[in-house]
Amino acid sequence: MQETIDNILKSRPEPHSGEELVQFLKQVFDATEIPERFEDLSLKDAALKILDPGFSQSLPLDFGQRLKIVRDIPSEKYDLQFVALHIAQFNMNIRIEVKSAIFVASFVCDDETGEVNRRFLNKLRVWLGISQEDIDNHSDRFMSYVYAYKELSKQKL
Repeated sequence: MQETIDNILKSRPEPHSGEELVQFLKQVFDATEIPERFEDLSLKDAALKILDPGFSQSLPLDFGQRLKIVRDIPSEKYDLQFVALHIAQFNMNIRIEVKSAIFVASFVCDDETGEVNRRFLNKLRVWLGISQEDIDNHSDRFMSYVYAYKELSKQKL
């Protein structure tokens, strides 16, 4: 199974969209949509960093103050679309903001399966790819990619 995951999630040079990520997880990992039970403000904040970096930079650095402002921004203003999926194979829920392709995941596990899940998520970040613009601007997506690539170079999934 590990070899198959490595083959499926090979790095590709072109960036993938959030919609492609949703479809990829559904088709390849049989992810199923689940109801979004709450608005994840940190996911919304991360999406805004991608979609409107100027506005995001104007927000306070204090996390609590920042999230209070983010909470009051209507999702419609930036056409934010959130999708929540469950991946049974990893006993994981993953929430994706489709327009920015930003995602967060939650899972309950022991140390061994937790490490496998973290490597899987890093492989997803690398699979999402980056554009030349991301590289030129050292965007959050670029920084996430670099971190994930660095972590993956330490071990195989």
